[in-house]
Amino acid sequence: MIPNYVEWKSFSKNQDAADFIAIKLGELDGSTTTFANDHAVTRSTSVGDLLKLANQSTAIQSVNSYPNPFGNEAIRFDLKLINDAPIKIELFDINGKKIFAQEKFRSKGSQTIEIENPSNTAFVMYRISDGSKVFTGKLVR
Repeated sequence: MIPNYVEWKSFSKNQDAADFIAIKLGELDGSTTTFANDHAVTRSTSVGDLLKLANQSTAIQSVNSYPNPFGNEAIRFDLKLINDAPIKIELFDINGKKIFAQEKFRSKGSQTIEIENPSNTAFVMYRISDGSKVFTGKLVR
């Protein structure tokens, strides 16, 4: 993964090491990854090493949702996972009401998750997370 931009902030009690570091990676597709690390990181730690730490905590590499527009058929999400992880999927209606939620451990590799049409709504927003990276999107009927 090569990010479009990297933001990072450190919080320290002394000048030699950061007690806590937060990294935000921005992708060209608009998605972001926020990574928080409670390991001591020295001020001389390279950006490459910070990116390696961030990638170790991330499981989801990509998400593809279909069909869009959808009818009465199931909604599908193709996930590409680079690590084993619990994956949380949430669906919301146009008013922001949660209409579906599932958290399940998924294995590394390609996964297709199929959700029967959970509501008679014309608009579905989704949020898929591995605890570190969040993908969001919308599907319309």
